[in-house]
Amino acid sequence: MKTQNAVAVMISISLLTGAGTSLLGHHSMAGFDGAKQVTIEGTVTQVNWTNPHSLFYVAGKMAGAADAPEKKWVFEGPSPTALLKQGWTKESLNVGDKVTAIGNPSKGGSAFALLKEIVTPAGKHLATGVRPNYGAGRGDSEEY
Repeated sequence: MKTQNAVAVMISISLLTGAGTSLLGHHSMAGFDGAKQVTIEGTVTQVNWTNPHSLFYVAGKMAGAADAPEKKWVFEGPSPTALLKQGWTKESLNVGDKVTAIGNPSKGGSAFALLKEIVTPAGKHLATGVRPNYGAGRGDSEEY
């Protein structure tokens, strides 16, 4: 009986340890700077409503930087299921929409960011559920 209990305990520990590791490993945000924030005003050029992460492409400029050159930004959002839970639909964002996209920029300096929120010209806020500035505590959020 002791052998069966020991085997059951070992299997349980293995399953719990393995499940936690795989869940944590997939959702790393290490490539994004949580202490900085970008706000891009522009036009949606592509929407990839796909798993495991949705991607939103915005051609635009930093908010308040009218003289800056336009860049093609890629904003990574959560899965479609996670967006649905936040109130999004497949029709929430379409190619040609004028938007303000807010997110945490890539640490590498490219035009790539973790999407936190989209604001439409009508003032509708589409949040992604990403915790704002998960790296905060190192100072206030600043524009990138």
